[in-house]
Amino acid sequence: MLKLIDAGEYDTAIALAKSKSARQTGRDVTLLLAKALVLGGHSGDASSLLDEVVDEATRERDSEGAAKALDLLWWLGWIELDGARARAVAERMLKLTIPATSPEAFRIFVAKATLSVQLGDAAGAAEILEETEHDSRDADIDAFANYLSVKADVLAALGHPAEALSYARLAADIGAKRSDLFLRWRRLLYLAYMLQANGRLSEAYEAYMTAEASAREASLTWEVAFCRARAAWVALLLGRGTVAHDLIASCFDEPYEQGWMAATRSFVGIFVGLSCEDEKLLARAADARLLDKVLSSSDYYTVGPAVAAFHAYYRHVGRLQEANALLELGISILPSADCGWSLFPFIAKNGSDSAIRRAQELLAKYPREHRVAEAHRQFFEALLAAKYGKRIECERRSGEAQLLFDDFECHMYATRCLELAGRLAEAHRRYNVMGMAGEARRIAHARGRRGRPRRSYESSRERREILHLLLQGLTSSSIAERLGVSERTIKSRISEIYDFEGVRNRAELLTRHKPAAGGTSTMSR
Repeated sequence: MLKLIDAGEYDTAIALAKSKSARQTGRDVTLLLAKALVLGGHSGDASSLLDEVVDEATRERDSEGAAKALDLLWWLGWIELDGARARAVAERMLKLTIPATSPEAFRIFVAKATLSVQLGDAAGAAEILEETEHDSRDADIDAFANYLSVKADVLAALGHPAEALSYARLAADIGAKRSDLFLRWRRLLYLAYMLQANGRLSEAYEAYMTAEASAREASLTWEVAFCRARAAWVALLLGRGTVAHDLIASCFDEPYEQGWMAATRSFVGIFVGLSCEDEKLLARAADARLLDKVLSSSDYYTVGPAVAAFHAYYRHVGRLQEANALLELGISILPSADCGWSLFPFIAKNGSDSAIRRAQELLAKYPREHRVAEAHRQFFEALLAAKYGKRIECERRSGEAQLLFDDFECHMYATRCLELAGRLAEAHRRYNVMGMAGEARRIAHARGRRGRPRRSYESSRERREILHLLLQGLTSSSIAERLGVSERTIKSRISEIYDFEGVRNRAELLTRHKPAAGGTSTMSR
C-alpha cells in the first residue's frame, strides 16, 4: 500500500485499505488510508477518518498514533485555510508528551517544530529543533529531510534566508532520490520558496515549474495549479507579464477549489489582471470570500500578498474606504517583514501614521545585509519621502532600490522605482517591453498631466550647481541672485542637499567636502 501511495496511485491504495483484510491490520493502515485520501483530494473523508483515529489513539494512550493523525489533520486545516481548525490541532499536538525512547520521537518533534513556526513562534520552533538536534544523526533519511526543511523554515522566519536556502537545497537533494513522490514535490516547493526569499527569482521560477511537473507525476490534484500560480507570481516580478498572464489564466481552468490554491490563484490573478489590464481575469480573481478565509488562517505568507492584492483591487474599483480599512488590518496581522513585501508600498502611500510606524518596525527587524529586505526598505522610504515632499531623498532612495531590484531581476519593482524617481519615459518603455499594458497606460497618463515630475538629471544638475556655489562660500541670497530664483527657493534646495548628504548645517557640509575642494563633488555620483 505504501508503494502505491509513493507512486501516486491513490485510488488503488484507497481501495486496498478499505478491503476487509487490510482493515484488520491496525492503525498504521488506517493512517495510510487517511494519507491517500488527503493526497487524492478527498479532504472531507480524510478529516472524518483522522478525527476517529485521534479519539481512539487518545483513549488507548497511543501518543505516537495520535501525533501522526494530528499531523495530517493540521496539514488538512492548513491547506484548506481553516485557521481555527489548524490552530486547534496544532495546540493539541504541541501538548502531546512523546517518550524520548519512542522510535517516532524525532519525527514527531520535527512535526511540532513545523507547527510552532507556522503559528508564528519561530523562536519556540528553534528551541524544539535544538533539543532534538542530536537525534538527527540516527534518524531515517526521510525524517532527516523533514528536519532540514523545518530548519530552513525556522531560519527564514528568524531573518536568515541565505542560511535557510542551504538547508532547503539539502532537503531537495534528498527528496529527489526518494520514492515518495509527495515528499519529492514538497521538498522542491520548499526550495522554490527559499530561492524566491533570497532574490534568486529566475531559479525560483524554474524550481516552481519543476515542482509542478513533480506534482503532475505524483497525480496530485490542486498542487499542480498551486505551483503554476506561484510560478506566475515570480514571472510577474521578473517582468515577464505575458508568461505570468498565461500561467495564471490556465489556473482558473482547473476544477479544484482547495483553499490554499484558490487563495494564491486569487491574489496572483488580481496583480496580473491589474498589470496586464485584463478586466475579465480581475473579475474571476477578486473573490472576497477567499479573503475572509485568508485573514482568519494561520498562513501569514498568504495574508500579506492577498491583502495587498485586494487593497489594489478595491482602489481600482473605487472602494477606497474598504481598501484602507483592509490595509490597516493586514499590517496589524503580519508577524514579520518577509510575509508582506508586496504590502509595504501600499502602506507607505495609503497607510495611516500608525500603520507606517508598524511597517517601519517590521522592516527594521530584518537584517540590513539581506539585499531583498534592503531593496524593499529603500523603496518604502523613497515612497514616504515622495509622500512628504522630500524630493531629493526620494530620488536617492529610489535609485538605490532600483539598482538592488534589478540586481536580483525583480524588474517590476525596479521599474516602479524608476517611475518614482521621475524617469517616466524609461519606466513606460520598460512596462511595454514587460507586457504590462495597465502599468504602461498609467505611466502614459502621468506623463501627459501638467506638473509631472521633472526628469532625474534636471534635478541632479540643479543640486550640483547649488552645491558648487555653496562650496565657494556664496550666501543663499548670492546664489539666488546668480541663478535668478527666490532666496526662499534656494534655502529649500539647500535643506534638500543637507538631507541628501546626511549633514545638519553648512559647516558640516564644508568639512565633508574639504578634501574634495576643487575636485568632483560627491553629488555627481
